[in-house]
Parts: sequence; C-alpha cells; structure tokens
Amino acid sequence: MTPKKEKIEKQTDLNKPILNWIKRICDSCDNTICTSDKESIVITLTSWPKRINNLHHIIDLILHNSKQPDIININLSLEEFPNKEKDLPNEL
Repeated sequence: MTPKKEKIEKQTDLNKPILNWIKRICDSCDNTICTSDKESIVITLTSWPKRINNLHHIIDLILHNSKQPDIININLSLEEFPNKEKDLPNEL
C-alpha cells in the first residue's frame, strides 16, 4: 500500500465499511471485464450533508486503484443540497 493510500484510509475511519466494499469490488473485477470494450465500470455513490466532507477521500481511493472506473456518479438530494455545486466542498 502506498503512503497516500494509507493516509486516506486513516482519514476515513468512519467510512471503513464503504472503503472495504469498494476495494472488494475493484479487486474482484477481472481484466477481461475491466478492459472490455463492451463493459464499463460504473460506481454510483450517495451522500448527505453530514458525510459530504469525507466523500473526496472515497473518490481519491477509488481513483488510486489499479482498475479505474469509467464513470463515478454521485447522487445528492436537492432538498439537502439546494444550491447544487455551490453546496459541495471545494475538494470535490
């Protein structure tokens, strides 16, 4: 594990179950599926105001895996984020 990954994991102790789940998904993907022209890796995440400040750690960890997603979708409620991108932390 690289020092950057270690730092991210330490900073995101509250999200350990999510991190472990993402790692299992990425590790279980074989090269045929991940590099195929017909298949895509799509990661969809949902967050809310109490956790939005930690979301960039999760995304950073995802992007530092050997298998990169083709798309990362983040679903947010307009009720909780009425100003859309303006309500998001700068890190995102």
